[in-house]
Amino acid sequence: MFPKVELSWAFELRHLHYVVAAGEAGSFRRGACALVIQESAVSRRIRDLKDDVGAAIFIRHLGGVVLTYAGTNSSCTLARLLIKSYMRNLMP
Repeated sequence: MFPKVELSWAFELRHLHYVVAAGEAGSFRRGACALVIQESAVSRRIRDLKDDVGAAIFIRHLGGVVLTYAGTNSSCTLARLLIKSYMRNLMP
């Protein structure tokens, strides 16, 4: 069983979207471009999430980033949270 991750209240859904976008793109820069925001905003929020989770979310390398084991589990959880949020907003 995976440990329960409790995020600080400073996180908003858009911040969680940053993590998912960077993971899918394999790069903070490409994730930021996809979201039309600055790379520094993505980097800052991912660093904040790392502090909340207590483990590295990404490993940096020359070609970009790759999710760690903790990052993969967190990213899946974050994606589910985003989907649930979007579905709630679509429902009357």
